[in-house]
Amino acid sequence: MSWPVSIRDTRILEDCLKNNKEIVLDDACEHNSDIFYTLLQYADKVMPEMILLTDKQIHIIADSVAYLVRTDSILNGYNFIGPNFAPCTANPKMYTEDGFQVHLRNNPELLHPNLKLDDKYTSTAAELFRCYSAALEWSGIGNILDDKTLGPAFKLADATAFLLVSTDLIDYTYTKEETERFNKSIIKRASEI
Repeated sequence: MSWPVSIRDTRILEDCLKNNKEIVLDDACEHNSDIFYTLLQYADKVMPEMILLTDKQIHIIADSVAYLVRTDSILNGYNFIGPNFAPCTANPKMYTEDGFQVHLRNNPELLHPNLKLDDKYTSTAAELFRCYSAALEWSGIGNILDDKTLGPAFKLADATAFLLVSTDLIDYTYTKEETERFNKSIIKRASEI
């Protein structure tokens, strides 16, 4: 049995990625995509194959992760699955006199191909892995990085979790339709047990 985790309709994103359509993001997603895009600039330190990707492909990955990510689980430090959303109090201050600035939790110079994360990164890395897996598979970009395993998704999730200052993210507010659809799918799955 599987439990739905994404609140947004993943079929919309999957269709965009598989058919090379533009991913339309709201302002909060755009903001978070900019953060993921910036952090992905350091990903070649854990996965040198990242240099094979174009800037557009890196933007596609960042947009996809921003679309899929459950910000409430990252901001609260655990994976929250269920019909209620964890309350968050993120207040990003990303714009300074010098423009958009992404904070770094750790020094990116510490990233390397054999990176092993401490337990404190586990839940963030797990949530990001879920998003990177879908983004790489649906877009086909995973085939450029590694066509045999989920290794690239693990490596990108670990690198991002290592660098991400979670309070830089804008927490998402979902539409009534999105939350109703999500709650119905949870109830349906629970009734199948």
